[in-house]
Amino acid sequence: MSVADALVAALWNPDPNSEEWPERTIEELLQAATARLGYPISNSTIRSALYATAGTFERTDEGTRAVYRLTKKVRAMRDSRGEQ
Repeated sequence: MSVADALVAALWNPDPNSEEWPERTIEELLQAATARLGYPISNSTIRSALYATAGTFERTDEGTRAVYRLTKKVRAMRDSRGEQ
């Protein structure tokens, strides 16, 4: 599993009945990726993975903090796959 895969897993919502999608800060993504991969990930590695896969992740601002989520195109994949 790559760092980008771990980030997608942290932001994925498998429930087709839910319109809510997770939004996470860099720190939250760092914790989730480290837990999923089983080894420490640096902040710069998380940022590199987010920026290298720009069509997968987007940044939004929530008040005074930046959060990341999956792009609309990626979120639409859940419904097209019929995932339950």
